[in-house]
Amino acid sequence: MRAHWATIDGNESWNGRTCFSRSRKLSPKGVKAHVILLLAGEAAEAKLTGRSAREGSRSDRSEALELARTLFDGAGEAEKYVEDLEAAAKRLVATPRWWGPIVRMSQELVEKRALSGAAGRRIVWEYDRSQPSNRTKG
Repeated sequence: MRAHWATIDGNESWNGRTCFSRSRKLSPKGVKAHVILLLAGEAAEAKLTGRSAREGSRSDRSEALELARTLFDGAGEAEKYVEDLEAAAKRLVATPRWWGPIVRMSQELVEKRALSGAAGRRIVWEYDRSQPSNRTKG
Protein backbone atom coordinates (compact mmCIF):
# COMPACT_ATOMS: atom_id res chain seq x y z
CA MET A 1 0.00 0.00 0.00
CA ARG A 2 1.22 3.46 -0.81
CA ALA A 3 1.30 5.68 2.25
CA HIS A 4 -0.01 8.99 0.93
CA TRP A 5 -3.15 11.05 0.96
CA ALA A 6 -5.80 10.94 -1.74
CA THR A 7 -7.14 14.27 -2.93
CA ILE A 8 -10.75 14.30 -4.04
CA ASP A 9 -11.67 17.40 -5.99
CA GLY A 10 -15.26 18.55 -6.35
CA ASN A 11 -14.53 19.40 -9.96
CA GLU A 12 -13.21 15.93 -10.66
CA SER A 13 -15.75 13.55 -12.10
CA TRP A 14 -15.82 9.81 -11.54
CA ASN A 15 -18.29 7.92 -13.65
CA GLY A 16 -19.69 11.18 -14.99
CA ARG A 17 -20.67 12.66 -11.64
CA THR A 18 -19.12 14.98 -9.11
CA CYS A 19 -17.99 13.24 -5.96
CA PHE A 20 -17.75 16.17 -3.54
CA SER A 21 -18.77 19.78 -3.49
CA ARG A 22 -15.30 20.84 -2.34
CA SER A 23 -11.80 19.46 -2.43
CA ARG A 24 -10.63 17.42 0.49
CA LYS A 25 -7.75 15.18 1.32
CA LEU A 26 -8.23 11.70 2.67
CA SER A 27 -5.62 9.75 4.59
CA PRO A 28 -5.39 6.01 3.91
CA LYS A 29 -7.67 5.57 6.95
CA GLY A 30 -10.09 8.13 5.46
CA VAL A 31 -10.04 6.33 2.11
CA LYS A 32 -10.90 3.08 3.92
CA ALA A 33 -13.83 4.69 5.76
CA HIS A 34 -15.15 6.31 2.59
CA VAL A 35 -14.90 3.06 0.63
CA ILE A 36 -16.85 1.25 3.37
CA LEU A 37 -19.56 3.91 3.27
CA LEU A 38 -19.81 3.68 -0.52
CA LEU A 39 -20.14 -0.10 -0.32
CA ALA A 40 -22.65 0.06 2.54
CA GLY A 41 -25.27 1.43 0.14
CA GLU A 42 -25.17 -1.77 -1.88
CA ALA A 43 -25.31 -3.93 1.27
CA ALA A 44 -28.24 -1.91 2.61
CA GLU A 45 -30.12 -2.16 -0.69
CA ALA A 46 -29.65 -5.93 -0.70
CA LYS A 47 -30.92 -6.15 2.89
CA LEU A 48 -33.90 -3.87 2.20
CA THR A 49 -35.01 -5.35 -1.10
CA GLY A 50 -33.54 -8.83 -1.12
CA ARG A 51 -32.13 -8.04 -4.58
CA SER A 52 -28.65 -7.33 -5.79
CA ALA A 53 -27.53 -3.80 -6.53
CA ARG A 54 -28.87 -1.49 -9.19
CA GLU A 55 -27.17 1.23 -11.23
CA GLY A 56 -26.42 3.53 -8.27
CA SER A 57 -24.68 0.80 -6.32
CA ARG A 58 -22.56 -0.15 -9.31
CA SER A 59 -21.36 3.42 -9.68
CA ASP A 60 -20.64 3.56 -5.93
CA ARG A 61 -18.54 0.39 -6.24
CA SER A 62 -16.69 1.87 -9.20
CA GLU A 63 -16.03 5.02 -7.18
CA ALA A 64 -14.81 2.87 -4.26
CA LEU A 65 -12.42 1.09 -6.61
CA GLU A 66 -11.09 4.40 -7.94
CA LEU A 67 -10.43 5.54 -4.38
CA ALA A 68 -8.73 2.25 -3.53
CA ARG A 69 -6.44 2.69 -6.54
CA THR A 70 -5.01 5.80 -4.87
CA LEU A 71 -3.52 3.48 -2.23
CA PHE A 72 -2.19 0.63 -4.38
CA ASP A 73 0.08 0.32 -7.38
CA GLY A 74 -1.72 -2.66 -8.90
CA ALA A 75 -5.37 -2.86 -9.94
CA GLY A 76 -5.53 -6.38 -8.49
CA GLU A 77 -4.50 -5.11 -5.06
CA ALA A 78 -7.13 -2.37 -5.18
CA GLU A 79 -9.82 -4.89 -6.22
CA LYS A 80 -8.87 -7.23 -3.35
CA TYR A 81 -8.96 -4.28 -0.93
CA VAL A 82 -12.49 -3.36 -2.06
CA GLU A 83 -13.63 -6.99 -1.81
CA ASP A 84 -12.28 -7.16 1.75
CA LEU A 85 -14.06 -3.94 2.66
CA GLU A 86 -17.36 -5.25 1.25
CA ALA A 87 -17.45 -7.60 4.25
CA ALA A 88 -16.91 -4.63 6.58
CA ALA A 89 -19.75 -2.77 4.85
CA LYS A 90 -22.07 -5.75 5.33
CA ARG A 91 -21.15 -5.88 9.03
CA LEU A 92 -21.88 -2.15 9.34
CA VAL A 93 -25.32 -2.60 7.77
CA ALA A 94 -26.04 -5.57 10.05
CA THR A 95 -25.33 -3.48 13.17
CA PRO A 96 -28.66 -2.56 14.82
CA ARG A 97 -27.36 0.88 15.86
CA TRP A 98 -27.01 1.88 12.20
CA TRP A 99 -30.10 0.24 10.71
CA GLY A 100 -32.54 3.05 11.66
CA PRO A 101 -30.45 5.78 10.00
CA ILE A 102 -29.85 3.53 6.98
CA VAL A 103 -33.59 3.07 6.46
CA ARG A 104 -34.17 6.83 6.78
CA MET A 105 -31.38 7.57 4.31
CA SER A 106 -32.80 5.07 1.82
CA GLN A 107 -36.21 6.71 2.08
CA GLU A 108 -34.66 10.10 1.36
CA LEU A 109 -32.66 8.67 -1.55
CA VAL A 110 -35.80 7.20 -3.11
CA GLU A 111 -37.55 10.56 -2.75
CA LYS A 112 -34.71 12.90 -3.79
CA ARG A 113 -32.39 10.59 -5.82
CA ALA A 114 -29.33 12.07 -4.05
CA LEU A 115 -28.09 12.56 -0.51
CA SER A 116 -25.33 14.93 0.58
CA GLY A 117 -22.93 14.14 3.39
CA ALA A 118 -24.51 16.91 5.46
CA ALA A 119 -27.96 15.39 4.95
CA GLY A 120 -26.64 11.98 6.00
CA ARG A 121 -25.10 13.43 9.16
CA ARG A 122 -28.39 15.21 9.92
CA ILE A 123 -30.31 11.94 9.58
CA VAL A 124 -27.94 10.16 11.97
CA TRP A 125 -28.09 13.05 14.45
CA GLU A 126 -31.92 13.21 14.33
CA TYR A 127 -32.17 9.43 14.70
CA ASP A 128 -29.86 9.47 17.72
CA ARG A 129 -31.88 12.28 19.31
CA SER A 130 -35.12 10.35 18.76
CA GLN A 131 -33.94 7.31 20.70
CA PRO A 132 -35.15 7.27 24.32
CA SER A 133 -31.76 6.19 25.63
CA ASN A 134 -30.09 9.19 23.97
CA ARG A 135 -32.45 11.92 25.16
CA THR A 136 -31.15 14.29 27.78
CA LYS A 137 -33.20 14.49 30.93
CA GLY A 138 -34.61 17.91 31.64
